[in-house]
Amino acid sequence: MLNFDAASIIPEVKEGLKTIFRNIPCRDAIPPLVVTNPESVELEYIMNGICDELEQAGCIAFTGDRRWLNFRLEYSEGKDFPSFSLMLKCMHRHAGYRNDFSGVVRIDLTEWTEHVDEPKLSALLAFVHDFSDCIFFILSVTCNEPHVADALKKETNKWMFTVTADATSPTVEALTKIVEEKLDATGHHLTDDARQLLADSISTLSAQKHFAGIRQIESLSAAILAEIGDIEEVSANHLDAFSCDSEWVKSCIDDAEITMGFTGGGF
Repeated sequence: MLNFDAASIIPEVKEGLKTIFRNIPCRDAIPPLVVTNPESVELEYIMNGICDELEQAGCIAFTGDRRWLNFRLEYSEGKDFPSFSLMLKCMHRHAGYRNDFSGVVRIDLTEWTEHVDEPKLSALLAFVHDFSDCIFFILSVTCNEPHVADALKKETNKWMFTVTADATSPTVEALTKIVEEKLDATGHHLTDDARQLLADSISTLSAQKHFAGIRQIESLSAAILAEIGDIEEVSANHLDAFSCDSEWVKSCIDDAEITMGFTGGGF
């Protein structure tokens, strides 16, 4: 089983995937990756890295107008499976001039963890099995406790050999580094006290139950760039608007609570 920190996911997952990919040329199909990820982890951030590794290993000849696609399959009762039908239409739409999509497809099955015995899920897994010769499937479950996906993993293994992975939340150090690298890339450099201020604020944000993860860190980076303008040497004084007790941080926490409040209310 792979285990990786989402913010440093590319090098660590690549290393794990290399072990898998070494055996792929002698297989008829590429084993799907079944991964659990907490709410703070957005798997789309690793897609390009996985595509690069597949391409370098010669496992997939990418066709279509993009290398990877991302879907969330909603649970539905009855015989109809509308989200699956939409996924197939989308894959066809991005098939390109060859009319044949080959690449990476991530399918979010979070809503199916308590419905693993239903025929519709079996139909999906049969589809994954049948097309795993030209598509690398990532079947994901968003949850803070990996055991939530245990039943789904077992059901998937009935159909095919799979590789499992549990993503862990990014560390404060890794998230702070993301902001620093974005600032460095635009000619801004953090002093030690500015770096510590950012780490403290990110620690406050990431401690929240519904922390928005790397998306929120990218929002923080954009807000900082707008605030500091053309300042090259950025000190803590320049980042006072993003300290732990700043209105910016408080608003992020309040927004998360409001959003989850509506979700919990059934909207």
